[in-house]
Amino acid sequence: DNTAPEILDATARREGENVVVSVRGRDALSLLDGIEVIFNNGLREEVTQPADGIRDGREETFTLELPVAKISNATSAEVTLYDAAGNGTTRRLTW
Repeated sequence: DNTAPEILDATARREGENVVVSVRGRDALSLLDGIEVIFNNGLREEVTQPADGIRDGREETFTLELPVAKISNATSAEVTLYDAAGNGTTRRLTW
C-alpha cells in the first residue's frame, strides 16, 4: 500500500475553554493508524485511538481535545492522518 489515506472531514473549533480537533478519514487498503497534530506554537500531539474506541475499519474519526491554556497563542494546526502502512495526508486547520 503506497497510497495516502483521504481526509473526508477535518475541523478545529473552540468549545468553551477547549480546542477540539476532529478528523474523519478513510483508506482504500489499510486500517487508519491515527493523527498527528502540530500547532503553530510548536506543540505536537498524537491520537491513536478513534472516537469509537475501536480501530477496526478503513474509515475512522479521530478527536483531540485540549485546554486553550495548553496551546496558548496557537491559531492553527497542521493535521496529518496516517494509515497502518505509514502513508499520510495533511491538512491545515484554523479556528
